[in-house]
Amino acid sequence: MKDVAEMKLKLPEVISEKVSEVFLDKREEELRANNMIFFNLKEAENGSSKERDIELLWEAISSIGIDLDPSQLENVTRLGRLFPNSTKIRSIRLSIESRIKRGELLRNAHKLKDIGRLSKVGIGRDLTQKQRENNIILKKTLEATKKNFPAKYGLSGGIRSLNFNPDKLLTCQLVQQGLLSPPLKGPGTVIKWFGSQ
Repeated sequence: MKDVAEMKLKLPEVISEKVSEVFLDKREEELRANNMIFFNLKEAENGSSKERDIELLWEAISSIGIDLDPSQLENVTRLGRLFPNSTKIRSIRLSIESRIKRGELLRNAHKLKDIGRLSKVGIGRDLTQKQRENNIILKKTLEATKKNFPAKYGLSGGIRSLNFNPDKLLTCQLVQQGLLSPPLKGPGTVIKWFGSQ
């Protein structure tokens, strides 16, 4: 009985912490909403050069047929530290105010694979740490599911959608550890399949 009374006393504090955590997460997502990340764009030989980075970004964007004014590329920044004699290419983060242009960029990013020197360049959204962690869990869940249901993956099969609910994080972790099979039909579906069934 004493534990129940303690829990009742702590409940408002716990709820308040959770609510503030959700608000902070949403705020961080909103701050990153205009950002795009470009991967594998070569750096200038003599270190970081913002002008050179803008030229490379403009080349990549214009080569996939996106009509965007260079003045719309805001807050261009290389991510991470620059180490001398390092072969690692730092990603570039930039802000684009137009939601339509950001969507076009993401939809047409695959076209860079067909362009010789830009074939290894990738474009993605600027995700929060929590979103990246959720993506890792989803990828591991998918890998585990592929092992458990190999017939669901063929040349004609694939994934239609990944519906992730943070409240179902425990379920995903249990699936990842092999302690629970993912539901394939009905409420609570984590992964929906198409192809050979």
